[in-house]
Amino acid sequence: MPTLSCGYKCLQFLLITFNILVFACGIALIVIGSLSQVAVNNYSTGIDSNIKGLVIFIIILGCFLFLLGFLGFCGACTKNTCCLTIYAILLSVMVAAEIGVGIAAAVLKEDVKTSFVSVVRNSVSEYSKNPDIQNLFDKIQTEFKCCGSESSIDYTSTGQSVPSSCTDSDTGLAYQEGCSNKIIAFFEKYLIAVVVAAFRIRYPSNIKYCFYCLYYSSY
Repeated sequence: MPTLSCGYKCLQFLLITFNILVFACGIALIVIGSLSQVAVNNYSTGIDSNIKGLVIFIIILGCFLFLLGFLGFCGACTKNTCCLTIYAILLSVMVAAEIGVGIAAAVLKEDVKTSFVSVVRNSVSEYSKNPDIQNLFDKIQTEFKCCGSESSIDYTSTGQSVPSSCTDSDTGLAYQEGCSNKIIAFFEKYLIAVVVAAFRIRYPSNIKYCFYCLYYSSY
């Protein structure tokens, strides 16, 4: 194996640093996805399957970035041909999938909103009839400090009384904001935004150049 020049060592250091960041991002996504999975399980009765699938996707994406960063780090440190080859394949897969995933994420975002609004609206209409929904929605309204789908009127308009979980303990008044917007905002902040941000991780031209130089010098 030829000795690396000073320039190649700089390229090697740049790749190592970059892949440490990718590795850390993968760990962060796995942690966020796992915590989100726990939250989804707590509300499993009323959560749409699209949301559950999105959480699983975040965990899978985190594992992918974890593996990508690990292989890139090991390959850059040891110039191992096997690691660099697998790394190149994963890079190609990520680049090829980026456009498709970006489009899918945009479509899924709107689908998630529609699904949530439908779930919350149906929960309100069945609140007094279904004990499971009642317990679930009481938890949601208490935790998110919201009432009904759009407002407390959602209860009165369906012939139901406004539940105590809708009431602010400090003022004694019903929460003004509906739960649909609160739940949507929660998932946009902690889930969808994470997926979009993760797929904005791009490999700049200079990083790709560094990789190609290191890859071909390993032979």
